[in-house]
Amino acid sequence: MKERFRAFFSKPFWCDYRTLSGIWILLAIIAAAMKMHSHNNFLIFRGVFFHAWEQISLYAEYPGEYRDTNHYGPLFSLIIAPFAVVPEWLGLTIQ
Repeated sequence: MKERFRAFFSKPFWCDYRTLSGIWILLAIIAAAMKMHSHNNFLIFRGVFFHAWEQISLYAEYPGEYRDTNHYGPLFSLIIAPFAVVPEWLGLTIQ
């Protein structure tokens, strides 16, 4: 069984950089799709950035935006900014 497994993955198809790149891209898309249903932390991260930008309380509860409270400070909003300003699906993918 081990030899069959090794023989299957030693074929040139699996060694081609295009195949490996495609697999990594596909895995990223699948992971992002799975996160779309449970991405409350990402919503909190985006909220930190936008609340800091609007200069409103970072630590108040925003039940209309996400289901938890924020524990991150203003410096974190700068770190998360590249992921917050792009569309949500892209931010989840590159996060």
